[in-house]
Amino acid sequence: MRLNLRLRGTAEKLILDMCEANGVEPKDIILDALALYSVAVKHAKEGRAIAADIGEGKYREFTTPTLETLSSSVATQEYAKQSQAASAG
Repeated sequence: MRLNLRLRGTAEKLILDMCEANGVEPKDIILDALALYSVAVKHAKEGRAIAADIGEGKYREFTTPTLETLSSSVATQEYAKQSQAASAG
């Protein structure tokens, strides 16, 4: 598959800065981002989150609108299951 992307402004600067800082090509950054996003989607569908340890027992959760939607969908399904189980029991 071949994709042609046109990035401007902040996105373009971000990728160019990362390329320069890390000595990689834009395609490497895109492929790495895709791999990380794939893991994040898997976790979101399982009702979990991706986070970074920022020290002192604190974490910063990484999220995007798509991941929020997936997480909300999982939470809604779990709530529905629990409500049905409580009604049946």
